[in-house]
Amino acid sequence: MDLDKIMIWTRAERLGVADFRDELDDHEWAADSLCPGWTVHDVSAHLTLSNRVTLGATIAGVVRARGDWNRMTGRMACVARAATHPRS
Repeated sequence: MDLDKIMIWTRAERLGVADFRDELDDHEWAADSLCPGWTVHDVSAHLTLSNRVTLGATIAGVVRARGDWNRMTGRMACVARAATHPRS
């Protein structure tokens, strides 16, 4: 695959998600998502983790979660990121 095309597609998808999020009201933002135990806000925070979290923080998170990747992701997205970053 052409890396430039991938980056163009990735940018377009991220902008689409950002536009979608901008249209959500407070009730929709706090609604349960299709991921059990996660709100729309939590999922949105999760989507931003890959370009905000360092490798070192990821490794430390996995260690703190005793090797459970899902637990680590939940803590980093739901607890750490969503709790400290309001929707606006």
